[in-house]
Amino acid sequence: MAPHLPDEIISEILSPFLHVADELFSDTSNISPFSNNARSSSKSLLVCKQWFRVATPLLYKVVILRSTAQAIALAATLKAVPELGRFIKKLRVEGGYGACMNTILKSSPNIRDLCLSFAIWSTDNTSGLCKGLPLINPRRLVIVDNLDVRNNKHLDALEETVFACLLSWNNLRILGFPYGLSVFGHTHWMLRASNLSETLVDSQLHTIVLNGDFCRREPEIPRFILSLCNIPALGTLQFKRPFPQRHYHRLLAHIDLTPRLKLLAQYTIDSEETKTMSPDSTPSHFIPMQSASEETQEIVWKRVIFFAMSMGTASAPPVPWERSPPSLGILTVSKYFHRLALPYLYECIRLTPENCPKITRLLQDRPDLGSFIRRVFTCHSGRHLKADSINAILSLCRHAHNLEVFAPHPFEGYFTNGSLPVEGLALLAANAGHSLQHLSVHLDSEPPSQVPISGSVLESFIALRVLAWRSSITMTGGHGLHPDSFQSLHTLSIHSEGTIISRLLTDVRLPCLRALDLQLYITGATDKSGLVGFLRVHGHKVLRLSIFPNLSGPSGDFRILDLCPNLTEVALLGPCYFGALINSAPHNSLTKISARQIPDQRDMAEMAFNPAMFPALRDIHVDCLAWPTTERDISKSHVVPMAEALLRHNIKITNGEGRSWTPRLKIQRAAPGGRRSRA
Repeated sequence: MAPHLPDEIISEILSPFLHVADELFSDTSNISPFSNNARSSSKSLLVCKQWFRVATPLLYKVVILRSTAQAIALAATLKAVPELGRFIKKLRVEGGYGACMNTILKSSPNIRDLCLSFAIWSTDNTSGLCKGLPLINPRRLVIVDNLDVRNNKHLDALEETVFACLLSWNNLRILGFPYGLSVFGHTHWMLRASNLSETLVDSQLHTIVLNGDFCRREPEIPRFILSLCNIPALGTLQFKRPFPQRHYHRLLAHIDLTPRLKLLAQYTIDSEETKTMSPDSTPSHFIPMQSASEETQEIVWKRVIFFAMSMGTASAPPVPWERSPPSLGILTVSKYFHRLALPYLYECIRLTPENCPKITRLLQDRPDLGSFIRRVFTCHSGRHLKADSINAILSLCRHAHNLEVFAPHPFEGYFTNGSLPVEGLALLAANAGHSLQHLSVHLDSEPPSQVPISGSVLESFIALRVLAWRSSITMTGGHGLHPDSFQSLHTLSIHSEGTIISRLLTDVRLPCLRALDLQLYITGATDKSGLVGFLRVHGHKVLRLSIFPNLSGPSGDFRILDLCPNLTEVALLGPCYFGALINSAPHNSLTKISARQIPDQRDMAEMAFNPAMFPALRDIHVDCLAWPTTERDISKSHVVPMAEALLRHNIKITNGEGRSWTPRLKIQRAAPGGRRSRA
């Protein structure tokens, strides 16, 4: 049996795990830094009796209270084991939490650091705080306030008690002052700031930490801050947030206007200057890689230039003449660098209506540059292309023989449609069909063409892995596409005006198809029969599916999950409605459902579904979801009860940051004749 480690060593091991950083404890942000803390530090006490004995003082050293249930649980614990209260050195209270706060404060005589919140709503109860605060004598007090909270009787009672304690606490030396320039325009905040500063004039404070913001377009020092200089014992007035360099001189001028403030003020400057290294002026005759072969030198310099031109991180960099001067300067170093850098310069083209004429002239003068182009991203809005855009796209389709990507630019907030002239499809097939891997287009014709396109054109794209198709133009192919077409196609996206492609690909084998993106609504029997026929043939191959929530037919005979039995992930292109996921039998493969947002509370019935029909489901991911961070917001949230109900089925709801909901401590209602219990 291994010998036990000494308590001192166990304490050193557990201290980092149980430690709460002081910058978090004293944080005065509107959103508490502890609102996202899903880790339970008390689990370390369950390892063994020795760990329980050693970790208990460390656990109670810093106590953070964020809900009434936590406060009631702590009060009951301190009432049962009073000696635990002597371990509490720091206490942060983020609400009122009722009469139990009196028990906590009365049982904690060694509190040195106290953080109190003035974000007290009318539904809170501060009676316990008002009774208990005079019983302690902290060394530091940090006050947190919220702009949204207006004065009410509970907040007024707490303020009155705190103001009285500021004068009676003879150990108090440090105060965290929460107000800054943000009080202007908010009468209730200005009143609280003025009342606090006037009360402090008679205190024995030595240090005041100004947690507010003093940097705006017109930075200044508010009058209620200046009145703090009248505190006789005050030695330091510390501005916690650094002064931006652009406001430094103006803020310093305000400070210099008051000699007492100039004597007390402590501040730092957040420099925005970037440090540059001066080159070594000592002449050097060293030639890099002089002894290496020409082949090795070229490989190394190509790699250096690749990263120097920012090609290694940007998926869609700007067009060549929009690059930063340092990137373009590499081409002027020498003819050798120019030759190596030229392919990287034209590897990716970002096509906009403004630069289309330049692209056309460039390829007319230098058609050889087309061989360097690998990716073309279009940034055209509107339904139809203009003449300059058509000419530029056709020039690219004609000269870019090694093109790998033709798609809309992935530019968030910019509407692009990937328009391609009808004749451009044939040019792409003829010139880049052997290399094109990603084709995302909306076939454009103005006026709309009545001439059908031969479906056999698509057979030329032998390397295609991603196809996003949007076109209402009729396609013909006689006997249809060859069954062995699109051998490498992995992802297929069908838009509202592209359902014809599903009928065209029904008889193609598509051995690598794994992802299907259906950005369409079923508008007629023809579209429906074509899509259903496609899914009956290829649905069993699809692992990832994207659909609109109302894609399923109203009659219920069109069930996506029944046609795609091996799906592992479904993305709903809109709110998290499960109407499109009706299935006749349990789906044993689906592990993740994604959506853009949670429905409003009035539409929650549309989100209801039976977890028993999804035995493998573990994650419902919602991009636009912000978890509530305060007890008040949690009680008003309609998502939290649903998340906690799904957790009982081992299903998590996660937001865009990948965070799932962690259930909070709750107070269960007492049964008739019974006692209230904690859960």
